Amino acid sequence: MMKRDCFGWMLDGIGRSSLLAPDQEVDLGRTVRAWMDYPGGPEKAPAEVSEAGLQARGEMIRSNLRLVVHLAKKYRTRGLPLEDLVQEGSFGLQRAAEKFDPTTGYRFSTYAYWWIKQSLQRAVSQQVSNIRLPFHVADRLARLTACTQRLTQQLGRSPSLEEAGLAMNETKEQIRQLEQTARLLSGASLDAQVKSEDDSSSLGELIEDERTQPMDALEQVDVLTQIEKLMDTANLNARERQVVKQRHCRNQPLPFQGIAGSLGLSRERIRQIEQNAMRKLRRAARGGYPHCQPRTVKRQSAAPRPLIKSVSQLEPSPPHPHTADCGHDLERLKQYKP
Repeated sequence: MMKRDCFGWMLDGIGRSSLLAPDQEVDLGRTVRAWMDYPGGPEKAPAEVSEAGLQARGEMIRSNLRLVVHLAKKYRTRGLPLEDLVQEGSFGLQRAAEKFDPTTGYRFSTYAYWWIKQSLQRAVSQQVSNIRLPFHVADRLARLTACTQRLTQQLGRSPSLEEAGLAMNETKEQIRQLEQTARLLSGASLDAQVKSEDDSSSLGELIEDERTQPMDALEQVDVLTQIEKLMDTANLNARERQVVKQRHCRNQPLPFQGIAGSLGLSRERIRQIEQNAMRKLRRAARGGYPHCQPRTVKRQSAAPRPLIKSVSQLEPSPPHPHTADCGHDLERLKQYKP
């Protein structure tokens, strides 16, 4: 049963349109060519010529819309709905009607076939994937997919690179590049929704931004400005400035060997220049910032010991026990009388 919507109504109208006979195609083609080849372009053509050309082109398009639907059904599995495919194929049919030359002797359907197919392939390659490929690359990729499916059914397994290249008349390296392109196209989109229990965010919102944040960049500029002022205060020479900048003012500091090669010096000499420059910067930092100045600790000198003016100032030391006994015995001897 025919669907009762706009697309179904269009398909119903396409089915009721009659096909053109060969002589009718020639007559309509000549009318269109007289309009398209008018001197100065179709916009400069008289009203009678333009109206006749538009009517002839419309009749050629309506009579061959069956071919558009037939080819569009072959691309239904490429990611676009059938309605969009028929619309894109109609653009190619219109282009074919404007370019058709009846003097060549070919039928219009034969000529329009390739214009319709080209429009469908371009629509699929540009609208389905987030990465737009050149038309010839997209066509080769489609042929590789069809060839791989056919060989898989015939062999009962996935074909090798050599087998696919032999079937498509291409080299092994070309087949490998096409497969890499197919894997790239099958990657996830940054707009894909990542659903969780709490919220639904896109994949691009969850990827960390590795670029420098504005506040970090501002802080880095401020630090570099302070270093420049400090180098001016420390009176560094040009060579010392260059070494300090390449060693301490870059995201990836250069090694000594890299700086030595650019200045024509040895690695040890660059190390000495850096040490000398850092010493000057430390002195300048201590002189310019009070909290960086070293504290001086004043030593309190010991009070002078008083001079001994007399022996009486000396405190008698306690007698030794043995000395005391000896003195007691001496007094006893003095008092002894024989």
